[in-house]
Amino acid sequence: MSLTECPICLERFNRTEKMPKILSCGHTFCKNCLTKQKQKNNELFCSICREKQNVNDPEQLITNRTIYDLLYNPTNEDLDNDSIDSNFSTDSKEENLEFKVIMIGPAFSGKTSLVKRYVTQNFIDTYNVTVGLDFQSKTIHIGKKTVKIHIWDTAGTEMFQSLSRSYFRKCFAAIVVFDINEKKSFESLDTWINFYRENKERCLDDMLYLVGNKIDLNNPAVSDEEANSYLKENNLKKYFKTSAKSGDNVEKLFESIAKDLITNYKNQDFSQNEKNTIVLNGNNDDEDKKVKKGKCGC
Repeated sequence: MSLTECPICLERFNRTEKMPKILSCGHTFCKNCLTKQKQKNNELFCSICREKQNVNDPEQLITNRTIYDLLYNPTNEDLDNDSIDSNFSTDSKEENLEFKVIMIGPAFSGKTSLVKRYVTQNFIDTYNVTVGLDFQSKTIHIGKKTVKIHIWDTAGTEMFQSLSRSYFRKCFAAIVVFDINEKKSFESLDTWINFYRENKERCLDDMLYLVGNKIDLNNPAVSDEEANSYLKENNLKKYFKTSAKSGDNVEKLFESIAKDLITNYKNQDFSQNEKNTIVLNGNNDDEDKKVKKGKCGC
């Protein structure tokens, strides 16, 4: 069984009766199977973990956009424009640049809150676990250059790691976030950094930024010495201490990344005609992803 198949009927998800619907427990099934289950048992529950659902109609469930995009939006053309897939575009003599940056790290570290703070300047107290993937974009101006950063926010729970794997492709940088007040959060970073390095494009530089979030709680379990030592040992780019709640150093973090990206890639020419595209065919998750290559020799 692959990610693109319903665990109950083992048929491929689609846009209609086989639409992938995600339950509150995180498991995904096709709408048709959930509808039949509702008709037979007069209730909805997860066939894997048996958790009961608080909805009466499968239509009320959230569509699993991660799986849906793997099936029907492999190049992410409808997110903003078709340059997102190449992650770097050059127009008007490199005046307009676009980069893809991915957020990684354990759950409850505040990845989503950091993105929301940076893009919308707001902080939301309520916490909802990221399911699969979310994304935001922001355009900034650095010197004479206009830089658009597409920030991909991945789930921090292990159950979603397999879904996140395909989204590491063509990332120009990664932000690895931990809760500075929780030692276990810091100690789990090896898993996320290794996972990123195993799945990123080999042709792209290894630009990883370490972020200790939630400094507003004023109860640090990780010292600056520990963080900087970890930075050097793992060959990470820079270390920032941030607060999504107060906004401390959030703008500074993303602006620093944007400047580094410009410096690293200003001399590279990524033609619009040489963009990499991912085509999904068949049912096997690995075989589904066939890459047409341009200049990159990955």
